[in-house]
Amino acid sequence: MPELPEVETVRRSLETRLVGRALVGCEVRFPGVLQIDPLVKEPLFPAAFQGAGRRGKMLWLELSGGQSLLAHFRMTGAFYFRREGQEPVAHTHVEFPLDDGDILSFRDPRRFGGLWWLGSGSLFNNPPLAGIGPDALAIREEEFVSLFQSKNRMTKPLLLDQHALAGLGNIYVDEILFRAEIHPKQPSDSISELKLITLWKLMRETLNEAIGLGGSSIRDFIDSNGVSGRYQEEHLVYRKQETPCTRCGGPLRRILVAQRGTCYCPKCQKIYRRKKRIRSR
Repeated sequence: MPELPEVETVRRSLETRLVGRALVGCEVRFPGVLQIDPLVKEPLFPAAFQGAGRRGKMLWLELSGGQSLLAHFRMTGAFYFRREGQEPVAHTHVEFPLDDGDILSFRDPRRFGGLWWLGSGSLFNNPPLAGIGPDALAIREEEFVSLFQSKNRMTKPLLLDQHALAGLGNIYVDEILFRAEIHPKQPSDSISELKLITLWKLMRETLNEAIGLGGSSIRDFIDSNGVSGRYQEEHLVYRKQETPCTRCGGPLRRILVAQRGTCYCPKCQKIYRRKKRIRSR
């Protein structure tokens, strides 16, 4: 599933390609993939592109008339461009012709993703954006610390919870926790404030590095221009079980944490217990 760096990479590629353009129509090839806001009834075309936004793993196109086109890729969803007259690739479910002859197409082999055409004021007040947590690159240091101190959960599941913090998935949580030397099962409220600040900084650093390299192309991720990411070449732990740790040289291990495959270093990411308070008599 594309995570924050991959979705941000797509957002930037769409913003570059769509500047000055307008969507002039819509063709739905597979019903149900595109959901239209009941308050809109039907899209208003031409819909001039005015910008692109993102929160967590979701992105949207801001269009004229207060309209928005929201996309959630989930496992295999992706945008791509084709010229009029070219055949669409397999599993193309929705297409938006542009005013320059290009066609913005959405493909999704497994059909877990989706598109939402929303009217003015509906973007943040309706699913799927309503209810998700702050973006992992937008959350402030004090908010991040408070989030951990107010919960009694294992660290990895908390970071993966999109209602608590939006944008992180299995790849980047493993990478970030390794860099911060925190065990994936460490109770969130047992981590010191200083360590949480370090975790927040390393989260931002890792995500920005990944964005700079176009995200991670583990399976078939490409941006809307067909370009693959390169950050997978920088991974330190993800799917590297039984290889030497780059920090201590010991073997990396794979365990299940909340039913998610997790790679970490047992020596560098030791779990520690909360110290018991001794009551004075």
